[in-house]
Amino acid sequence: MIPEITVREVEVGPVHVHVFGTLLVLGLVAFHVSFVRAAKLPGRSGDLVAIATVAAALGGMLGLGPLLHGAMPSVDAPLSTLVAIALAVPALVIGIRVARAPFGPTVDHAARAFVLGLLVARLGCALVHDHVGRASESPLAVAFASGRRFDLAVLEVLFLGPLAVFAYARRSPTPKGALAVEISILYISFRWVVSAVCAPLTSNSATSPLWAVSFVALALASRVALFLRFRVDDSRERKRREHNVTESPS
Repeated sequence: MIPEITVREVEVGPVHVHVFGTLLVLGLVAFHVSFVRAAKLPGRSGDLVAIATVAAALGGMLGLGPLLHGAMPSVDAPLSTLVAIALAVPALVIGIRVARAPFGPTVDHAARAFVLGLLVARLGCALVHDHVGRASESPLAVAFASGRRFDLAVLEVLFLGPLAVFAYARRSPTPKGALAVEISILYISFRWVVSAVCAPLTSNSATSPLWAVSFVALALASRVALFLRFRVDDSRERKRREHNVTESPS
């Protein structure tokens, strides 16, 4: 059983600090700093790529996501998060191409930074309990005053902690870019399970995650493509070395 811990505001002298908003901003800062420090792109390229990615994510979270939810009120899936990710990924890819950065290593750095930033931001959701799910006697349910229920944000924090450890401990995946695909598979699969099992019974989230199946299939296909590309590149490099050895004077 998880005890209820609710913190909506913190008083700092005469100032009331909004916990959710503060942790959301800190999550964005954590993504930016972690990505820039790890990617080490020349000049201000790292900052520009991070800013473009965050701006696209905020546009999806605060703009397009709510608009889509208003157009499809019967769908209770977390549209704001999904749209934020859907817009942030193309922005990241375009930024990498414009900066002429190495694609595989850079998306791996972005994936690590994404997990860290989302973990910090989700702490805000977990402390204000704005994603309460169905009633349950599970040890993973939160003991609210009104009864024990799943809190989807609390579950996500419990998942993102180990995922962050995995992401930062796995320093050199092969091929480059594989870590980003693996994190995508793990995170999207987790979100699908949580939506299907822990969301309120009145929610359509259990049926709407057809998007999750599509994303997981795409991620798996991307992982296979990266593996095949690595094998092809490795074969070409081996043949090039053999060719150089053959042509070198004895």
